[in-house]
Amino acid sequence: MAEYKLPDGKVLTVEDNPSPERLQQIQNRLAGLYPDYYDPYKEEADITTGGQIAEFAKGVPRGLGNTALLGLIGASETFDYGEDNALTSGLKGLKDSLNTGVLAADEDYADTMSAKLGEGFGSAAAFLGTAFLSPPTAIGLAVGTGVGTQAELQDQARAKGKEITLGQEFGSKVFGGGVGAAEVLSPFSILKSFRLIKKSTPAKQKSIYVKSVEAAFKQGGIEAAQETAAGILQDAIANGFYDAELDPYDSMMDDATIGGIVGFVLGGGSSAAHHTVRKNIGLENDLGQAEKFDKQQKEQDEIIRQKIILAAEQGDRVIDPDLVPDPLVGPEPAPVQSEGIEIPVLESFDFVPTDDSNIIVVGKETQQVIGTFANIEQAAKAATEKAKQNRNQFIVGSSEQVTSINGLAGNGTASNIARKLYDP
Repeated sequence: MAEYKLPDGKVLTVEDNPSPERLQQIQNRLAGLYPDYYDPYKEEADITTGGQIAEFAKGVPRGLGNTALLGLIGASETFDYGEDNALTSGLKGLKDSLNTGVLAADEDYADTMSAKLGEGFGSAAAFLGTAFLSPPTAIGLAVGTGVGTQAELQDQARAKGKEITLGQEFGSKVFGGGVGAAEVLSPFSILKSFRLIKKSTPAKQKSIYVKSVEAAFKQGGIEAAQETAAGILQDAIANGFYDAELDPYDSMMDDATIGGIVGFVLGGGSSAAHHTVRKNIGLENDLGQAEKFDKQQKEQDEIIRQKIILAAEQGDRVIDPDLVPDPLVGPEPAPVQSEGIEIPVLESFDFVPTDDSNIIVVGKETQQVIGTFANIEQAAKAATEKAKQNRNQFIVGSSEQVTSINGLAGNGTASNIARKLYDP
């Protein structure tokens, strides 16, 4: 015979090798006598992968709806003390319907990680979507959920026979709203990375994958800490104001686990998406400047190409002296020697941002770095000046090369004619 000491000091004697049915009977009997210490027997649930996926899928809209309704309940409870008014009662009824209807968690899966994660992602989606559309509304939602959480804890305390005064109800809601306000920290942090989308330089920066993992761990830590602290503080407020039996640390591990996983996934996902967007589309202003610059370069290159063709067709033909152009405006370029004439490449430029928000100008063809600049305006100006300089050098170098080949090196008239052919 085996003996077991019960919570009230009595001793339970159980025969050796009891049957499973006998053990179930004993457990159910103990659950009836000591409900705070024993649970009724329940057959082990048949948890499947498909069932977990289905519960996760149901949990997302359930979590989103619960968060939205909790925020509205909190907003109503802010002005509702004592007996619930019609609006508060209606909102609570909607929330109960959401959790008992088609989206309700299956009894066998209610405490599984998949169902809780689904609700966690749904709740995060509610805050992210609201923060994206209207940051002030997101703050209101966060404060509302804080007040709503206190309202639910108050209902639970009243169901246990606790008396709550008007002062206790008011004070706990004020502190609860303050705790709830911290809910916006995580969505604001995630959305912040999308405020500025720029073209990236993977070769000069950390890998997108490394950055994504770093962001995932960072956001996971923030979310885990925030959810854990919020759960403890909300229960501690209730414990201090009206329910001394409530354990503030009862749900700490669940809050930390769910919050950490949700934050990890959202943080890593948002970072990967952010850097992918930066890599693929570039900053709109940079792209516009680059396209405009490319168009100008292509037009100029086509003009020069046509003039070269025309010069080749004319050969040694005599040109009317009236067509001889005036000398180039500005400083006379340095004389080009007939031997070893270097003609620059006519190219457009890439505008590459750095981690410290500077802009590097790089030649598309030569990959030559022109310089590093504080902003896109300075970079575009430098690229334009460099393009003009390259065109001038191309015109002068090409004309000197042509005159040198024809034995006219140093002849001013021949040089001017040649320059006119290359520069209309």
